[in-house]
Amino acid sequence: MLRLALTDWLKEERSITVAEAAEVLGADESTVRALVRSEALDGHRVGKTDVNPGGVRVNLQSVLNYKARHQIRNTDGQKKPPAGRRPRREATASYREAMVALRAMGSKI
Repeated sequence: MLRLALTDWLKEERSITVAEAAEVLGADESTVRALVRSEALDGHRVGKTDVNPGGVRVNLQSVLNYKARHQIRNTDGQKKPPAGRRPRREATASYREAMVALRAMGSKI
């Protein structure tokens, strides 16, 4: 029983580098650092010696929780596809008439 509790504790306390967190989130490293500064992600500094000048580590569980909280979902709970360019709609008759009128007035559209 103690081993299971220790395993859960280790899972919660596991930390990763800023680069690894950026890869998990699909973001830039500067974005991850900003999230740590704003306390949206749990992180800490490591290595304050001359041999190991330092860096930032991010709590893995906080990264996974952040990613789950910020997923974009449809109303039916399914994840939305990435936003892309919408297909172009056909020009309506009134739009074509308006364009003809604008060109007749000398507008260069």
